[in-house]
Amino acid sequence: MENKFDILIIGGGLIGKTAAIVLSELPNVAIALVDKRDIFNIDKASRDGRAMALSAASLNLFENLNISLSKQTQIMRDMLITDGGVGEDPSWRLHFDNEGAEVGAPHMIENEHLNKSLMSALKQRSNITIFSESLVKGLEHTIEGVCAEIGGKVLKADLLVAADGANSFIRTQAGLVLDGRDYDQHALVTTIRHSLSHDGLALQRFLPGGPLAVLPLPDSRSQIVWSDKPTAIEAALELSEDDFIAELSHRIGGHLGDVSLAAPRQSYPLRLQLAQNYVGNRLVLIGDAAHVIHPLAGQGLNLGLRDIAALYDVLLEARKTGRDIGGAVLGEYQAWRKSDVTGLAGITDMLSYIYSSPRGFLRRPLSKVLGHIRRLGLSFVNDTDVLKKLFIIESTGVTGNCPHLLKD
Repeated sequence: MENKFDILIIGGGLIGKTAAIVLSELPNVAIALVDKRDIFNIDKASRDGRAMALSAASLNLFENLNISLSKQTQIMRDMLITDGGVGEDPSWRLHFDNEGAEVGAPHMIENEHLNKSLMSALKQRSNITIFSESLVKGLEHTIEGVCAEIGGKVLKADLLVAADGANSFIRTQAGLVLDGRDYDQHALVTTIRHSLSHDGLALQRFLPGGPLAVLPLPDSRSQIVWSDKPTAIEAALELSEDDFIAELSHRIGGHLGDVSLAAPRQSYPLRLQLAQNYVGNRLVLIGDAAHVIHPLAGQGLNLGLRDIAALYDVLLEARKTGRDIGGAVLGEYQAWRKSDVTGLAGITDMLSYIYSSPRGFLRRPLSKVLGHIRRLGLSFVNDTDVLKKLFIIESTGVTGNCPHLLKD
């Protein structure tokens, strides 16, 4: 059985679902969304307890798609960044105060709620066909199009979009090469419930082993992203729940009161991973298939959403001018996205180095030097209102060459 589409998207996670919805807005387009998992089983797909930060630009994207998330998000009214040892009251700090402003501030949303909203929007798009629990067994790229064999069916399309994550099968199959490095860190992610209100405060504590982020969620809960050496994270995972809460509370401080676990603990390795090329023969990479950066800036999902919005602009212009959506126009997408991603990846990579534990025989003196650099940097930015305002403006994601769907 043969099925013809304009765009074939492999990967039905948050990025794949969003891409299908956004690209379905193109004129006269038929889209196939394929995932090896059961993406219709929302409860099963949402049990990881994770949450994501959405920039103002990303919130604009969902508003422009008529996907309202306002009742499911938690605004970050303030952000406090500190540097010091575990259990210390750090004197080195950088405080971003949005003064309660609702416009332009980032919001936290749990994957579960975002996933349900996207699934609801998908079902309303008659030009999207979903192939759930379907594994790609064969893939062929030709001058005329792309052919994928999926569960006894052959899907043909003008353009293949790889949204199948950091370990992308589609990217590997196309022979697209990766650059990057291992950070020799793992991130422990969980959700806590606390007796005191967070008041919308996002806390980022830079500790000797790595950054610890405490990010506000609705209903007196917070997301924890604790980055440290793999051995330290493994030890934290093996602690009893009471011992883990005691250790975590010691690292956070007492501003949240009594703390308890509200989600399972899980971990994943941290690395910098950038594809040398974001496009191939009738192929385009988006999201983690194209780039993975350190989570300390909380921009992973936002970068993927910018990919989607930029791809939409490029393909819309191609449609208007009668050009092939799987042809030379993809070079415009690559040039646009690589410049954006490379800049942010460079900044987060530099920060991860400055805030990491050095290795080798120069470990102690180098650690002291890096400590002075980051503490002076925090103090300098904190005392410079112009720089603080620039950081806040840049964090909205609506500056520079911003795709149209990300604008208010």
